[in-house]
Order: sequence, then C-alpha cells, then structure tokens
Amino acid sequence: MSNEKKGTTTTTWQEPRMYAGYLRNVQRFYDREPLIQVSVQLILSIFTVAFFVFFAIRPTLGTISTLLKKIEDMEEASLKLDTKIAQLAQAQEILSESGPELKRLGLIAVPVTPEVDRLSKQIEVIANENNVYITSLEFQASPLVGGRSSLVNTTNRGVESGGGNFVTFSFAIGGAQEGVIGFFEDIENLDRVVLLTQAGFSVPESSYKKTFFLAASGKATVYYLPE
Repeated sequence: MSNEKKGTTTTTWQEPRMYAGYLRNVQRFYDREPLIQVSVQLILSIFTVAFFVFFAIRPTLGTISTLLKKIEDMEEASLKLDTKIAQLAQAQEILSESGPELKRLGLIAVPVTPEVDRLSKQIEVIANENNVYITSLEFQASPLVGGRSSLVNTTNRGVESGGGNFVTFSFAIGGAQEGVIGFFEDIENLDRVVLLTQAGFSVPESSYKKTFFLAASGKATVYYLPE
C-alpha cells in the first residue's frame, strides 16, 4: 500500500516537470525555425483581423449598405421627379400654343352674353335637319343683341321673366319618332353648354295629327359668364 502511494505521489510531482520540458522544447524549436515564427504570426494576424471584421467592421459595412440603398432610392426618386418636371414643361408649352384656341372654344361654350339670337337660329337649324316642326319656342328675358334687355315678340315665341348668368328656354316640337329623338340629341350636343332639364312626349293635338305623328316638349338651360 505504501509503495503504491509513494509511486503515485512521485508520478504526480513529475507531470509539471514533464510539461515544462515540453514547453521548453517547443520554445527552442520555435526560436530555431523562422518559418514557424512567420506561420504563427500570420495565423494570429488572420484571427485578429477576423475578430475586428466581425465585431467592428461588420456594423460599419451594414451602415454603408443602408446608405447606399438610400442613395439609390433617392436617385430613382430624382429621376422620376425630373420626368415629371419635363412633362409639366411640355404641358405648359402645349397650353401656351393652344391657349388662344382654347379661349375661343371656351367663349363659344360659355359666352360673355346670353346670345339668345344665335341660340334660336341654332335650334331652328337643328329642327330643319331632323325634319321636325317647332310649334312653340320661349326664352327667358335676357339681354339680346347690343346688351340691352328686349323681348322676343314674334309668332309662337315669347319670353318669361328672369335673370342671372343663365338663360332657360322651353320648346314644343312635332314630327316622326326618329326626328324627335335626333332633335333632343342635337340640342344636348350644341357647341354651347346646354343642360336639358325636362322632356316629354305625347300624341299630337287634332290640329297637328295630319302634320306629324309624335309631339314632344322640353326645357333646357344655357349659361353665360359676363366679363
């Protein structure tokens, strides 16, 4: 028993000396071999660089990537903005070239005076083109030619009292079904802004039965914009 313990104790005390000897041998071998020195230093340098890349440079690279993405997005937005500006400039050029014509068309659609005389002639032309008869045509009281208020007092044509920036007129017509429908369509398609507010159809009175097969009446409003 005592011998085993002494042997164990001796072995235990010899292990540090053995490891120290190993280290001394490695140190001497390392000092004698420059290639090993360079290899160890290179490996340590690589691990050092890898450490800084992972813990220090990596967040910086992430920040740079985010900034590059923002710059790319801003360049794309700038390109779209430049395209919009070019389109607006082109639209402004077209508007400058077409301005007089647009103004002329606007004055036709919404004139500065009621222009009832021209409107009544247009209605008569529409009736002739659709082969319908005008049995009644009445306009609201409004300034006519020369800007003075006057009343239309011709046969089958009268005027209702009123005022404002619009003129209302009512009409009664008669003719074939196709012509009557065409008359209403052409009234809505006049070069002036016309709002058809009322329309009705009926059998003609006995005095007109031999002249046409369908009677119709309507009411509409046209607008004007005084300067």
